[in-house]
Amino acid sequence: MVKKVIDYGKIGKIRSSTFVGNLPREPRYYQPEANDANLYSLDKTNGATLLTIPTAHKLSAFIYLLGPFATVSATGSRQYPTIDIYSAQDPTKFLRTIKSNALDHFTFSGSLKSGAHASITWKSGYKSTPGRKNLLWIIDGEEGSVTFEADDGNIMGTLDQKVSVNGKPVDEYMKDEGIEWVDDPALVVEEHEKGTFFESIRREWVEFGKSLRGGHGEFVSLDDAIEVQRVVDAVERSVELGGLGINLI
Repeated sequence: MVKKVIDYGKIGKIRSSTFVGNLPREPRYYQPEANDANLYSLDKTNGATLLTIPTAHKLSAFIYLLGPFATVSATGSRQYPTIDIYSAQDPTKFLRTIKSNALDHFTFSGSLKSGAHASITWKSGYKSTPGRKNLLWIIDGEEGSVTFEADDGNIMGTLDQKVSVNGKPVDEYMKDEGIEWVDDPALVVEEHEKGTFFESIRREWVEFGKSLRGGHGEFVSLDDAIEVQRVVDAVERSVELGGLGINLI
């Protein structure tokens, strides 16, 4: 829906976008608390860190809507030097404390190839306290804005997000503006499945299936994955170089 709003030019030329994401503490995926089933992702040498997995997934959506990055400058830090490990079988059972060798906070900014400015902050481990946004993403155009919000959820991208355009729920806005949108019956899920892995994975396979039948499906390709990885690599290099800007053109 949002891509259609943007492609129709309803909010005008995109000037900037700001994204703030938090992977909350309660699911125990990353610092400062994790369960023992997630030990692999806690070691940065395995390449399954906060930056390379959850951040990269959301970058995919960011680039899909707004286009690729031209430059990136980043900072990163280890706000949580240790990680408390709990049993995946018994969440109340504390096992041990280990040292963290991966960064848990990233802020990076730069320009997109479109000329728009982008600023992204990713963090791990904050508690889901009342009023805290685990996702706040604003896309500002010359004539309006799009806002994504989520107060809960464990992994960015599998949240039941609230999406609004110029302050209206996106479906209401599209109806008022006369933008046609027909739900694909193959993508309709039960209420309890909304915002889950099931919904996102189902969508990818249904869209991929369309291309196999000679149609046009919207799904993530290898080229899309490479574009995301280029940004992830640029963020890592910029952090190592003290925030030096990395040119991606």
